[in-house]
Amino acid sequence: RPPSHTTMPFAPSLRWCVVMADTRPHDSLAYYWQLTAAINRQYAAAHGYGFLMVHMELNRSASAKDADACTHPAVGPRAAPWCKILALAVAMQRGVRGRRCAAVMWLDSDAYVVDPTMSIEAYLTRARRLGDEAVAPGSGPWELLLSSNTPFQPDSVCTAVLWLHNTAGACGLLRRWWDAPWPEYSHRHPYEQRPLSALHRF
Repeated sequence: RPPSHTTMPFAPSLRWCVVMADTRPHDSLAYYWQLTAAINRQYAAAHGYGFLMVHMELNRSASAKDADACTHPAVGPRAAPWCKILALAVAMQRGVRGRRCAAVMWLDSDAYVVDPTMSIEAYLTRARRLGDEAVAPGSGPWELLLSSNTPFQPDSVCTAVLWLHNTAGACGLLRRWWDAPWPEYSHRHPYEQRPLSALHRF
């Protein structure tokens, strides 16, 4: 379940944790989702970040993207894309290997870091220098960073890659996202993206 923000005894915090989730096996490098996870795990290790792969169990055929993979107690079963919210909650609440995640970067199973030499901090600094309004000087501290779903849906958010600070406010965002009562998108595109766009439109 998405977390209520609590402080727990941890070893020194990890600056970042890279988080992924999947319903498919990761016992080889034969498929793209296994390769992307391996690349992102190596990237995290190279920069001293934590890495967490959360495995979700499907309730029916693993070949169907709309199969039940996690369940909201009021809304009911949801497909795998929704389960990223729970995976993020696990990272923010439990940390990685006994260390709290100060911030989290989520990557979908078909996403990987192209430049392994660039840290997350350097990437966000570059975004600021390029004029990204979300991290521009004077924009204030952020809790959740999202990108646009351009060119597919320019007015919607893309949740394939996102960044979260592990704060009470960010935990509240996760809770509202998970509790969004949009059952019509529980098993069809755009899944969890549409409710988040509606909840946090500026």
